[in-house]
Amino acid sequence: MPEPKQNQNIILWDIDGTLVNAHATRADKHVTAVEVFLGRDLSNQERTAGKTDQQILCELLEAQETFPSHAALTEVLRILDEISIKEINQYPVSCNPGVTNALKMASSTGWINGLLTGNTPVRAQAKLESAGIWGDFDSDFSYFGNEALSRGGLVSSSLRAISSVGYSVAIVIGDTPLDIRSAKEHKLQVVAVATGPHSAAELRGLDPDLLINDCESGWAPLVAFLDSMHV
Repeated sequence: MPEPKQNQNIILWDIDGTLVNAHATRADKHVTAVEVFLGRDLSNQERTAGKTDQQILCELLEAQETFPSHAALTEVLRILDEISIKEINQYPVSCNPGVTNALKMASSTGWINGLLTGNTPVRAQAKLESAGIWGDFDSDFSYFGNEALSRGGLVSSSLRAISSVGYSVAIVIGDTPLDIRSAKEHKLQVVAVATGPHSAAELRGLDPDLLINDCESGWAPLVAFLDSMHV
C-alpha cells in the first residue's frame, strides 16, 4: 500500500441507489436465498435499504427460528451470490446520472474512491462491472456487507482499518437514512443522494452535510463540497 499523500482522503461510496440503478432485478433475492437454504417458502422481508447482506440474512433466518451459525451464514451468502450473478447477467446494471463523471472528478482532484456497501464482494463487483465502473475503486479501501452485522459496525471496522495505515476518511456518500445515521455516529461528513428509495425530503430531515438529487444535477455543489474538504 502506498504512503498517504498530504490532503489525500477517502470517499466511501455506497452502491445500490447511490452509484447504480438495479431496479430491474428482483427485490427479494435475500428471501429467495434463505428459501433455497431452508427448502421452504418465506413471506417477503421488510424494507432493507442500507442494511448489510449479513444483517438481512441473519434477520430472515432468525425469523424462521433458525440460528444463523457461521456455516449456515456462509452457505446462504454463497447462494445469494449465485442468484445475484444470474440476475445481473439477465438484467444489466446502469449508473445513476452523473456518477461516472463524479468518480473521475474525485480521483483527478486527489480523492481515493473507496466502497462502503451492504453487498458482498461478489455482488458488489458484479454490479459495478456491469455498470462499467468497477475499475474506478481502490480495493484497499473497500468494505463489504459480509464483514459486519450492521451498517454502523461496517463503518466502525472500516475506520479502524483505514486509520491503521495512516489515511483519513473524509466523507461517506449514500442514499439511505442508515448511510446518514451511521456516518454521523462516527463523526464523518456525509453526502446524501436522492437516487434511491428515499425522497430528498426524507433524507433532508436527517441533516446530511450535503443533499443532492443526483450527481448530475448536483454536480456544482458536489464539486464545491469536495473542494472545501481539502485543507
